[in-house]
Amino acid sequence: MSANNIFGTGDPSEAIINGIVYWTGSMRNPNDGEYHDFGFDAVVPPDRCMDTSVFTYGGHIGDLTNWPPAPPPQLDMLQEIWDEAPLSGYSDTLTSLVGVTYPESGQASWQPLNLQTGWSANTPDDTYCIQGDAPSYYLQDHVVYLSGELTQNGSEVGGVFAVLPPAARPLHDLWLMTGSSYLHIRPDGEMDWSGGSGALSLADISYQTSS
Repeated sequence: MSANNIFGTGDPSEAIINGIVYWTGSMRNPNDGEYHDFGFDAVVPPDRCMDTSVFTYGGHIGDLTNWPPAPPPQLDMLQEIWDEAPLSGYSDTLTSLVGVTYPESGQASWQPLNLQTGWSANTPDDTYCIQGDAPSYYLQDHVVYLSGELTQNGSEVGGVFAVLPPAARPLHDLWLMTGSSYLHIRPDGEMDWSGGSGALSLADISYQTSS
């Protein structure tokens, strides 16, 4: 249900402008749990996996999963929110949807990132959506959208994993949070990951090329 009556944050809502979906408002769930599914009557799904860090109660961070329709017999569409700390209940008390934005399904022409030697797309066997969801970018109206998940081969962690083409490069150095790690995008297009381990998700990251 909406958390607006408690926190004054607005009702959970979406708008579609020029093929881009924007979410806003906040929600809550009075039923405590480690995670919970949710859905909107008119929600527009993405055509790529979107695993997004979102603000939850008390300044904590939750993980929002918004996936496109799955082939039968799997779920038609998977939307979940869970807490960084299991059974903490922060996301049940408040989950903000502000800042969640992605291209409308079927509208984006995703272009693959050319990964550097030692890097590859992360394709876990138990996640249908990540399979084939290669690290990619989409450019529309001077805004770059990123998608996909990647991992590093061998024992090293971090470093430059791709170079963006000139049209998708920012004007200044960008430092972006990706969970507990950092993504550095330089004006020359180099994409550098630091402070993390395992896999890096690019889902739901976007920026203006004038940034």
